Amino acid sequence: SSGINAEYGACKALAALVADHSAREELLKTNALGSLVSILKESSNKEVLRKAAWTIGICVVNEGMAKELNKNGALRVLMDMCNNDIQGVSNLAVVALEKLLHYDLAAKYWHMGFLSPTDVIKDG
Repeated sequence: SSGINAEYGACKALAALVADHSAREELLKTNALGSLVSILKESSNKEVLRKAAWTIGICVVNEGMAKELNKNGALRVLMDMCNNDIQGVSNLAVVALEKLLHYDLAAKYWHMGFLSPTDVIKDG
C-alpha cells in the first residue's frame, strides 16, 4: 500500500538526516520526531515497525533528540514493543530503548531497577 511505502520512506529519510547537525535542529523544530513516534504507535505493518524502531535508535544521538522523542512518548511505545515480543521488531526496540534510557536515568532506574557505574547524574 502507498501509506506503508510512505511511512517506510519517511523513516529512511529521517535516519539519513540525523547525521547533519543543522538537519537535526530542523527535525527538532518541525516535530518530525513526533511523527516518527506516531508511526511507531499506529502502524500494524511489521516492516514499518522495524524501520521506525531502527530509526529511533539512529535518532538518539544527543540529549536534545532523546528528550524530544521521550516527550512524544517513545519510551512507553518502545517498552510496550519490548514486552509484546513482535518477532524481528523487539530486538530493534530494545536497542532504541537502551539508547533513550541513557539520557533519562530516572526512567532507566525505574525500568531496569539499577544504574550502571558509567551513569552520571548531573546536578541541576
